Amino acid sequence: MNDSKSSDSSQQVRVEISLKVHPTEAVLAAANILWSVCPVVLEKERPGRMVALMEVPRDQDPQVLRERFLRELLWETLRLKIAKRTESIRQLLLGRALLAAEPLDLDDDLSWVEEGSQEGEYLDDPLGIAVPWEERFGDEESQEGDVLPGRSPEDRGGQPEPQDGRNHEP
Repeated sequence: MNDSKSSDSSQQVRVEISLKVHPTEAVLAAANILWSVCPVVLEKERPGRMVALMEVPRDQDPQVLRERFLRELLWETLRLKIAKRTESIRQLLLGRALLAAEPLDLDDDLSWVEEGSQEGEYLDDPLGIAVPWEERFGDEESQEGDVLPGRSPEDRGGQPEPQDGRNHEP
């Protein structure tokens, strides 16, 4: 049975846990969750029994902390029981999902490398992404207003670029 003792001087909560009711994994998980609030020390008192000792911070209520630990312990115990009951179903679903997945045929996906017909396509740069900044926009030494970034005077048809930012093309 669970038991709690707290004194005003030490601010410590002691919870006794039956390992016949709660698996060790659930106790460890509950202690880990509560660790962000207060240190939890777990000790095996006697066979089939474990004790959780929690140092309660001054701003925490010992009873609230005890109830939170028991709630986390119950949740972790339930989670482990559900995981154990549904393990075969989860394995079956995972197995079916993996078997139903379309196999990846690497020979088809890498055929362009072997054929060499598309070998240079990755070098094409229709958007000019691989063009260095200096070539595309000019370096700092060039005069302002010569050419807008990415456009040459030939692209504008020799016309000056409008300064209002709108597109004035016919």
